[in-house]
Amino acid sequence: MIHIDKCCFCLPLRTWCLILGYLHLIGSIIQAVVIIMSLPPISSLADIEGKLGIEHKDVNGAIAISLINLQIVLFFFAFAIVLVVGLHKEYRGHVKAYLIYYLMFLLLYTIMYVVSLATQALDWGYTIGTSLQILLGVYFLLVVHSHWVNTAAGNLHGNKPATFHP
Repeated sequence: MIHIDKCCFCLPLRTWCLILGYLHLIGSIIQAVVIIMSLPPISSLADIEGKLGIEHKDVNGAIAISLINLQIVLFFFAFAIVLVVGLHKEYRGHVKAYLIYYLMFLLLYTIMYVVSLATQALDWGYTIGTSLQILLGVYFLLVVHSHWVNTAAGNLHGNKPATFHP
């Protein structure tokens, strides 16, 4: 597998892994708050659905989708915590669990992207934006993986050469 020594050719891997972990944590919190704040307006549509021409099943579907999205975001939040704790306490198992989760997420996201390209009309903004998002995800996966490999070699902070101690 590809191994890198510094993220973006400037900062140690551990620093970037921590930045990515905290950004993932903050992003999950913001997404959860937005979803929770959208639930009351969606449920209030049930009161005026007849006046707007909205069917009751559509309102229930929107609520169900919001609750499923909230569960997914909470799952992402949990793995962001696992990554941050693993990095701070230098628990390789935690970082490995995050790597497995993130790899599965990227694979599923890429499959959904390819299916959407095959079934929907071409939208260049969506195509370019999602392609860049997947490429950045792969790069960030490589950053965390490289740090994980360095921790096995005793190079915990990415700033000293790995040595073997028998």
